[in-house]
Amino acid sequence: MSLPPDPSDDPDSPSGVPPGARALQARWRIHYETQDGGVSVRTVQISHLLERGPRQQILGHCETRGKDRAFRIDRIRRAYDLDRACRVDDPLADLRRACEQDDH
Repeated sequence: MSLPPDPSDDPDSPSGVPPGARALQARWRIHYETQDGGVSVRTVQISHLLERGPRQQILGHCETRGKDRAFRIDRIRRAYDLDRACRVDDPLADLRRACEQDDH
């Protein structure tokens, strides 16, 4: 299975979880850079981290849009962890730590 479509190409992706995606549970509010360069604020129930190829993505349910979505981590401009009530300074590092904790 290939990577899920880039959200800028298909904002309703992903329809499934690709192999290699690491499961985790987190609820974040993100400021996400859109395809046209604007910023959209989203609340996301994160279910997976996908690190394959040149882009890392989070997969989960976007509460704002009411749909399952994929978000490129390099487009997250700000993030706030709603479960822990704290700002996320390094989204990729934070997600990797969460995956490691879920693995144990």
